Amino acid sequence: KKVLLGATSFLVVFNALALPFAIPKLRRFLGAPYVPMKRRAVEALFEQVLPQWAATRAGASGKGLEKLRLVDFGSGDGRIVQMAALKGMRATGY
Repeated sequence: KKVLLGATSFLVVFNALALPFAIPKLRRFLGAPYVPMKRRAVEALFEQVLPQWAATRAGASGKGLEKLRLVDFGSGDGRIVQMAALKGMRATGY
């Protein structure tokens, strides 16, 4: 019982002393890295890819991107949501 109590006490004290120093170093490895999308790629997406996709979905109505809704679950600077709003889409970013 004394060994178990001593080992438990040691782990509690060690964690109390070591965690404040270890957590900032571990934060760098947690989560996904922020990699911004290049502006040329965003422009190509909204000028070439999405209009072509919308034309196949809308058929002959020709409404374009105005009827589409974009939801962005990104962690970037909002350039995709901003470009979607400029193109007339209903855009929401989280």
